[in-house]
Amino acid sequence: MSSRYLTDSRVTRDFRHLTMGPAFRQRSRMPTKLSTQPNYPKPSDRIKYWNIVPGDTVRIVRGAHAENKKQEVLSVDKTRNLVYLKEITMMRGQGESASRVSKPIHYSNLQLYLGVYELPDKDGKTKETEVYATRVSTSKPVYIPAARRWFWRRYAAGTSPSIPAPEGVAPRKNRTEIRWPEPKKRALPTIDFDYDTPAEAVKEITWTPADVSNHAKYPPYFHIPAPKSQQRISVSQKILAARARAVQDAYIAGKTDDTVPMEQYLARELSNPHSRAKKQERWQEAREERDRLRVRFMKAAKEARKSGDSVTTLGLNLTKKQAAKEGLFLFEAHIREAEKARKVERAEQRGAVAKLERKKMRKERKEKKREDALRNLVLEDAKNQIRPPTQTQPTA
Repeated sequence: MSSRYLTDSRVTRDFRHLTMGPAFRQRSRMPTKLSTQPNYPKPSDRIKYWNIVPGDTVRIVRGAHAENKKQEVLSVDKTRNLVYLKEITMMRGQGESASRVSKPIHYSNLQLYLGVYELPDKDGKTKETEVYATRVSTSKPVYIPAARRWFWRRYAAGTSPSIPAPEGVAPRKNRTEIRWPEPKKRALPTIDFDYDTPAEAVKEITWTPADVSNHAKYPPYFHIPAPKSQQRISVSQKILAARARAVQDAYIAGKTDDTVPMEQYLARELSNPHSRAKKQERWQEAREERDRLRVRFMKAAKEARKSGDSVTTLGLNLTKKQAAKEGLFLFEAHIREAEKARKVERAEQRGAVAKLERKKMRKERKEKKREDALRNLVLEDAKNQIRPPTQTQPTA
């Protein structure tokens, strides 16, 4: 059997089995007697909601293996509507390579096992009888995003033999719920390997937190509210937060003694400065500072209009609106100069200026080497060479 589309999962996570497998027109056209395996059914003939899953107990009602015997479902092939049972096998291969593999049974040839019920027989005596579902109905399927799976309940709408309906329930509305098989719990290994950590090493105490009684003197980081938080805090909490912030700043600057509990002040030091929230916070602060600077330039231009201190607006008799535009122009010029200076500073920090100096010196050495080579060039005598005559300076 091909294990490409087999599954032993007991849950339905998607319906890709409706489109998986070769296309219907690409199926083999060999005669049935020569076919080694069943063809893929058309997508419209494939079962969408499977009510027989691995772990269920079923019986075969049609085919060569039909008998009133319980069988356990081993796996299913949803692309071919086939079910593989645990005890139904066949020989695959010949000679020494022969082996037993599970034999596929079609989905329609199986009936789900409900359990043992005490039912009356033909003589009216009550005895324990195995009951199977002849018809299965389901509830409305729903998708559970948290579990990433589809779920529905399955009911036995018809049983063999029939189960008496409870009092007050019509026989055609009598439904018995069929519980889904319980998932197998994963067995943990009990063998100790060479790379396993000993239990004594795991239980050994290697770190002891700071004393809780020192929180009043050295408040921990998680007691400090955010600087721009809208949370309403008391005056005592504000004092505690300010003291903790001062101790943290001193610790980060290296101005504290050895008595300060170190583990309480690592949050700010070890936090990632390039996180999305921190980059957004820095960007927002820069935008706010830029807006404040623009307002300050515009106000300064308006005041200079009255006092005449500005060189650009002196004697122009500008209106307030024109002075504001002039201040905006000066602000944009200031921003361009500041951006240019910032680029130069960043270039110096990352070593771009030193790199340019090294490149300039390398070019100078290369040019000097080339000039020396031309100056010291000596040509050997050869054919087709003419030595230019020596020109003498005319005497006055």
